[in-house]
Amino acid sequence: MQQINFYRQRVAINVLAKDIANAKAIYEAAEGHAVIGVLSAQFATVEEGVPEVKRWMAEVPSISVGLGAGDPAQYYKAAMIAAHTHPA
Repeated sequence: MQQINFYRQRVAINVLAKDIANAKAIYEAAEGHAVIGVLSAQFATVEEGVPEVKRWMAEVPSISVGLGAGDPAQYYKAAMIAAHTHPA
């Protein structure tokens, strides 16, 4: 399971990234005090999302899985991807 690196043990930002390169740049700019969000809505299925999230996790130390567009219908997909990958 990944860990969140809180700034002064209190604050971290959670932001979306368009791709892994962007995620790495954000994480570095935040000096490691960031959680990078991957949206479940971009995947057709849980099976498609799991390996992609794992790929991001291999490159960025702190990843989260979110719904996507605030769509509550995505809750199951987001929960299942997170359950299979154990992000931050």
